[in-house]
Amino acid sequence: MTDTHPHTSTTHLFRRLAQALCAGLILALPCTGWSQVMILLHGHLGSSIDWRISGFTNVLQDAGWRDGGVIDTVQDSTDLKPLQAAAPADTFYALDLPSEASLTVQAERLDAALKRILPRHPGEALLFTGFSAGGVVARLYMVRHPRLPVRALCTIASPHLGTESAEIALLAADSPLSEYATLFGAEFINHSQALYKDLVREQPGSFLYKLNRETHPTAQYIALVRINSEAEPGDLVVPVYSQDMNNVIALRGRVQTLSGPGVHGVLADDARHLLKTLQK
Repeated sequence: MTDTHPHTSTTHLFRRLAQALCAGLILALPCTGWSQVMILLHGHLGSSIDWRISGFTNVLQDAGWRDGGVIDTVQDSTDLKPLQAAAPADTFYALDLPSEASLTVQAERLDAALKRILPRHPGEALLFTGFSAGGVVARLYMVRHPRLPVRALCTIASPHLGTESAEIALLAADSPLSEYATLFGAEFINHSQALYKDLVREQPGSFLYKLNRETHPTAQYIALVRINSEAEPGDLVVPVYSQDMNNVIALRGRVQTLSGPGVHGVLADDARHLLKTLQK
């Protein structure tokens, strides 16, 4: 017996339409599997190799992240690894930046690298992890590109409020000692003056004073801070207060700060702390 009740026919019609609509939406959605892309930015006088020799990338790979390769923005070269489209996965990339250049120049090189990376990961979440000056470069980039959907920024021992070390280096560059820098393998002092000027301690009119009062986009902000302990001398390059992004006036109360002993360098434990915090 055929059911010809008008309400029953209408119900079947809406149900079929709903099923068709759902199927269409599923096919239209990008198959990213909620994957993430992490960009690793080294510090002054560093390189992409720092993340590997420290064991940082080993921790990421043990946790299921894949190595996307390296982009050298200094030599304008790439060593990108092929990605398996059928198996979305979290991916990290290590960049080589002109670390003696100003923060602005480094942020511009970061932008050029992202134009090569992001098309490989449409719709995936973007994360920045920066060591020392690299963390400030990433934060500057986020402020200048607020529409870029960055999920998180993690900085490691970064001089967000500047450092006296930069001021001492500037004094050395302006002194007669700079003429002998090459003889002692310290020619970088002369080459890095623009960066040092950017990283002097925050004061009215300074680069960081202006940056730290700019509107920062919504994201998860994580600061890994080195502290002094009996076992480790702590960070002798960047003071603790400057490493803590919570002390950036535009980010107060928005940062997760993790403290731990260690010298001024990338550590494998940094990756473990980062992954644990990203899961929260």
